[in-house]
Amino acid sequence: MRGLKREAFDYVQQSMQIRKRINDLTGVTSCLINMGMIYSDLGELELALETNKQALSYSKKVENRMLEADILCNQGVVYEGLKKHETALDYFEQSMELAELIGDEDQINRAYLNMGVSYKKLGNIKKALEIYQNTLEKAMKLGDTAQMGTTYTNMASLFHNNLGKSEEASGYAKKSLAIARRYGDPYSHVAPLTTLHDIYLKNGNYKMALETYKELTLMSDSLSNQSLKEQISQEKARAEFERKQLIKEQKEREVIRMAEQAENRRNTLQHISLLIGLVILLLIVIICGRLNLSVRLAEGMIFFSFLLFFEFLLLVFDPYIESWTQGAPALMFALNSSLALVIFPLHALVERFAKRKIIGSKN
Repeated sequence: MRGLKREAFDYVQQSMQIRKRINDLTGVTSCLINMGMIYSDLGELELALETNKQALSYSKKVENRMLEADILCNQGVVYEGLKKHETALDYFEQSMELAELIGDEDQINRAYLNMGVSYKKLGNIKKALEIYQNTLEKAMKLGDTAQMGTTYTNMASLFHNNLGKSEEASGYAKKSLAIARRYGDPYSHVAPLTTLHDIYLKNGNYKMALETYKELTLMSDSLSNQSLKEQISQEKARAEFERKQLIKEQKEREVIRMAEQAENRRNTLQHISLLIGLVILLLIVIICGRLNLSVRLAEGMIFFSFLLFFEFLLLVFDPYIESWTQGAPALMFALNSSLALVIFPLHALVERFAKRKIIGSKN
């Protein structure tokens, strides 16, 4: 069994590494929760505590209060395993408060029931029984048979182990077992069968004790093999899906990168072509002095050349201006105006030069 749990743990760990690569922090949190539960099942409670602490930190980063409430409850269960019942109770209370804040009824009930377990182990039987009775009443009103089954199981344990009332304990255990059999859940069979087996042995009903022992052994084996195989299968499927997803995303990023490179090459070539065209146009304007052109036409050609030159500079510097200004219109206007002011003296200089050439050639 430990080998199968270790195999399941390995797949969860692989899944977590993939989720870290794609920066899926919620997925990382879920993987850490599963790893903590496996550590707890293996009895490695200190590792479970540490893993749950990491999961809690990630849940706060992603601000997922539902996961946070679940982790707090899990941490309480681990502290119960370490027999630190007061610490466990504190975690269950934190979990329930958070679950109430977000309206997570399932988590509220889970934390509340676990509080009953802690009170029972602290010797506060009255408080534990009050919690169980409140939970049972609420479950019956909602028609929540699963919650009813769990509560019957806890009440059977309390009446048998703490109050020594075998008849009441047997009644609650049988009710829990009837619900488990109705829904065919092997896990839910184990606790009530264990309680009934102990009661039958204590009362000397060895025939029924043997029957419950056989059923208990069958269910325990079935549960161990079935749940672990399902868990391993799920983790294998998840790891394979995430591996394919990672490959897909890498390919998509490569396609985007190549498209950006092609666009950059195209833009560079167009910029160079525009620059060459502008140089040629300016050269034509400069040698216009040798041609018999009117001054007004020369001024128009110079103005048009510098207008194109200004537009060219905007094309080149626009990405940098956008980055520097963060898209603020006032700052972009100021920088574009500064660029126009920089080239204005150059425009005046070329215009004067061309006019002198044209006037000189006419004289």
